[in-house]
Amino acid sequence: LSLGLLGTAASGGGGVSAGKATLKLQRTAPLTLRGARFVRAERVVVSVRGNRRQTKRVTANDCGVFVVTFPCVTYDRCDALRADAVGSRGSRAGLKLPPLLCPPSL
Repeated sequence: LSLGLLGTAASGGGGVSAGKATLKLQRTAPLTLRGARFVRAERVVVSVRGNRRQTKRVTANDCGVFVVTFPCVTYDRCDALRADAVGSRGSRAGLKLPPLLCPPSL
C-alpha cells in the first residue's frame, strides 16, 4: 500500500523543532495519526476529513511527538483521507491519501 504524504513546517518563535513537522498514518482502525518534529510541548489542533470531519486538540511531548486517535472516523482505501495538524507555535504538517482504484460496487 503506497501512502502519499505531504508535510510542511514553519518554525515560529518560542521553541525549537528538529526540522519539518510530519504527520503520518499509524493505524487505520481505529484511525490513528502520529505527529513528529513539532515544537516541544506545543499545542496542536489536528483535523481529519474522511467519511466524516473531526477535530482534536493534543499537546506534543518533550520530543515534539504526539499520537491522536479518531475512533469515529473510518478510512477506506477507496476513499480519500485528508488530515492537517497546526501547532500553536507555528509548526504545520499535512497528510493526504488519495483514493486508490477500486472495483465498482455491485
